[in-house]
Amino acid sequence: MAEKMEWLGTLSFVSDGRYFTSVLPKKGAKEEAEFGGLAFKTVEIDPSKPLFPVSVSTGRTINLGDYEFARVDVGVDAVGPIQMAHASTMWAEQVAEELLAREVAMARDKKRDAGLLPAPPDGLQLLVLKLGYGLTLNLGNFDSARIDVGCSLPSNPSMLGATWAEMEEFVSKRISDRVAKIRAKPKSDGF
Repeated sequence: MAEKMEWLGTLSFVSDGRYFTSVLPKKGAKEEAEFGGLAFKTVEIDPSKPLFPVSVSTGRTINLGDYEFARVDVGVDAVGPIQMAHASTMWAEQVAEELLAREVAMARDKKRDAGLLPAPPDGLQLLVLKLGYGLTLNLGNFDSARIDVGCSLPSNPSMLGATWAEMEEFVSKRISDRVAKIRAKPKSDGF
């Protein structure tokens, strides 16, 4: 029987050459407020099957001109049966590259037909999607400001597109708000 859990996020680490991952369950409204009100996902996991996590991350730095730069980071963590580790890794790489290409096109204000995301391999039980935006802003007088905003969100494999759209909206709004605050300050104030 599948165990139903609500996720706040994951914590992963390596110790003595072994990989550990812990799921942080949602505890209440306080955590939701701290994460900007993002809706938490409910993911079902079958605890009777041994699971194997794979993780893929990629990113790109983009020159925006006038000594300003944008950075986009994308990550896909996939958890499924150990027999599917290779297929899960290959799938996560394809998904991460497609999502990165979409984000880079958006950062460059270029139209791009969104490629189809490949169907997840059978048995994939959990995804954790990661999206990060970074900006280096030219403040003049050889000063610059560095802004980073990101989030990670667990998702059912079938909800990949909807979860990603929610993350894009959240991260875009947060970084736009931060840029507006920095640009609104008089140059003599610094940060």
